[in-house]
Amino acid sequence: MLQGKGRTGQSVAGDCGVKIAPMIRQLSLKSQLQQQLAEQLAAVGVVTPAVDSLPIYRVRQAYPVIYRSPIAQQWAKIRNRNSQTLVAHLCQGRGWVAVPGRAVVDWHGSDEAIAQWLTAVFQQWLSLEPRNLAGLDPNVAVHYTRTRWQDLLQLAQESKLLTPPIPWGALTVSDYTLVTALLDFSDRRFTQPDPPRLPLCQASLDYYAQHRIWGSDRPLAQARAGLIALTHYWLTI
Repeated sequence: MLQGKGRTGQSVAGDCGVKIAPMIRQLSLKSQLQQQLAEQLAAVGVVTPAVDSLPIYRVRQAYPVIYRSPIAQQWAKIRNRNSQTLVAHLCQGRGWVAVPGRAVVDWHGSDEAIAQWLTAVFQQWLSLEPRNLAGLDPNVAVHYTRTRWQDLLQLAQESKLLTPPIPWGALTVSDYTLVTALLDFSDRRFTQPDPPRLPLCQASLDYYAQHRIWGSDRPLAQARAGLIALTHYWLTI
C-alpha cells in the first residue's frame, strides 16, 4: 500500500478554489442524482430542505454502476404517505428502478451515461493549465503518482491516444475497478474540500499494474489512457 508523509494535497492556490467549486458539483455523479431525486419529489409536492442531504450511496460493486437511495422510505414516514407510491413516482426518472420488496430505488448507470460522465471529466482534464500545478503542496505519494501519470500521459499524447472523442465503450468490466474509484473520489471531492487522495493513487497504480495500455487494441488503449487522464485530473485540482 502507498504511504506518504505530509498533507494529502491542496486545491489550486489563490482564487482558483472558488472557481472550481461549481464545476466540482457538476462533475459529481452523486450530486447530479440528488438533483434528479429532488426534482422528482418536488413534482409530487415534497420539498427537500437541502438537495445535498438527500441520502444516496453507491452500491459496492464495480460493474454495473449502481447508486441506491432510501429516500422514499424516509419521506413516507415523515409525510405519512405510501412509500410504494413514492417509489413508483421516483422510478419515472432517468435510470431509476425499484428494488423488489424494499422501499428504496436504484439508479443503474448505463454504459452511455457513464461514458457521458467520463467525457465531462476528460474535457476538464484537457483544459488544465500548467500554471495550475504551482500551488499544490502534495503528499509525497500523491506527488509520485501524479508525476508518473503526467509522464505517461505525455507519451499517450505523442501516440495520439488522447485525441477526442475517447471510445469509452471499449472499456471492459475489469476496467470499472478504476472507473468506480474515480466516481467515489469525485463524490467525496464534492462533499469534502480536501479528501484523502491516497486511495485513488493506490487504485490507479493497482489498475495500471493489471491492465495494459500499449499492446492493447487501439480503442481500448485510448479508453485506458483516458482513465489515467481522469486520475491525473482528480489528483491535480
